[in-house]
Amino acid sequence: MIDSLEGRTPAHPDTDTDDVMQVVLCTDTPAGGNVADVRNQAARFATAHPRFGEFVAWWLFGCTAWTAPRTPLPVPTTTTAAPLLVIGTTADPSTPFAGARAFAGVLGPPATLLRSAGDGHTAFGRSACVGGHAVRYLVDVEPPAPGTTCA
Repeated sequence: MIDSLEGRTPAHPDTDTDDVMQVVLCTDTPAGGNVADVRNQAARFATAHPRFGEFVAWWLFGCTAWTAPRTPLPVPTTTTAAPLLVIGTTADPSTPFAGARAFAGVLGPPATLLRSAGDGHTAFGRSACVGGHAVRYLVDVEPPAPGTTCA
C-alpha cells in the first residue's frame, strides 16, 4: 500500500516522493541553525509534544547538510475579494494550528479559519462537521461563520 501512496509502480519502482518533498523543503525555506541549535530545538519539541515529538523531530535535521542554493518563498501579497476557507486542526503534528491561523491572517479578510478541535494530520474526511463545511464551501462558496469550531 505504501508503494502506491509513494507513486511506486512496477513500471516505476524507483519513484520516491519523499526525495521530492525534501528538495522542495530545503530549497524553499531559509537555513536553520547549526547542528547544536537544531538538537536543542528537537529536544524542546519532543518535550512539548510527548506523543509525536521524538518521531517528527527528525524533520528538524533534514536540511542541516543542504548545500544547494536556497530561495525562500516570499510572504504572499496577492489579495482577493473571493471568500477563502482555511482548515486547521488544533493538535496536528505536521501542520500546527498556529500555521493555519497565520496563513489565514496573511490571506486577509476574505479568509475564514475553520478550527477543528482534534488531533491527526488533516480534518477533512475525519470529521463530519469539517466535511460539511468544506463541501458547502466547495459547492456553494459558502464558508462557515468566523470563529466556527468543529469537534
